[in-house]
Amino acid sequence: SNLVKENLKNPILNSSIYGNQSQSTSKKYIPPHLRKQTASTEELKIMRQIRGLVNKLSPENLTVIADNIQKVFYENNANLVSNVLSDIMVQDITKGTSDQPLLVAVYGALVGLMHRRTDSDIGAIALEKAAEAFDEAKQKVEKKKAIGLLSLLCAFCSFKVVKANLIADLLKLFLENFTPQDIELFLVGLKACGVSIRSQDPAQLKSIISMVQIKTNSTLLAAQNKTNENESTNTETEEGVFNLENRVKFM
Repeated sequence: SNLVKENLKNPILNSSIYGNQSQSTSKKYIPPHLRKQTASTEELKIMRQIRGLVNKLSPENLTVIADNIQKVFYENNANLVSNVLSDIMVQDITKGTSDQPLLVAVYGALVGLMHRRTDSDIGAIALEKAAEAFDEAKQKVEKKKAIGLLSLLCAFCSFKVVKANLIADLLKLFLENFTPQDIELFLVGLKACGVSIRSQDPAQLKSIISMVQIKTNSTLLAAQNKTNENESTNTETEEGVFNLENRVKFM
């Protein structure tokens, strides 16, 4: 199932942060080695241009690189450039390298700049591709990929490409499923976007904290009952519950 699309009903894909309707024109994410087999000459040229620029991207030269990428947008089909840039970002984040946190931050900032500067659907396209890749990684329980892509979605929230309710809805889904993986993803999302959610929609955060309390209480009660009946308990889930309790104390 498409965790993000089916449950969130694309609250941001269908509207910009200013509330204007936006039609996403993204193509399904295709790994670069497969994409090159079917890419047009124009697309290959754009791929080389964008790859060359993002390889140089750092917090120090973000504005300069953004200026150059903006030129690529103006000189080519904006939808094609948006798809290529989004694919490259997703590819780099899913590699799970040691510089992933830095990549997440600079890519989030880059999309934020392009979202505001260009007359394109880069925000919606990048969000959709990241969401699709996150869905796939989560379903396959590919932990590092899922965490990296969730972090990218959170970065889009931090740089005002999307509203915080996207992440809030995801956090609620993680609590509903409540597997060890979901608990870990919840903690990642809450740490990255808890302040944004509280700022934009305090009622959402209150609802999330209430769900945490209900879930942790019921899980600990079930574990206690199993202990009383000499049955084995899920230590990983119990540890996650402990981390959850500690985290929400500071929200």
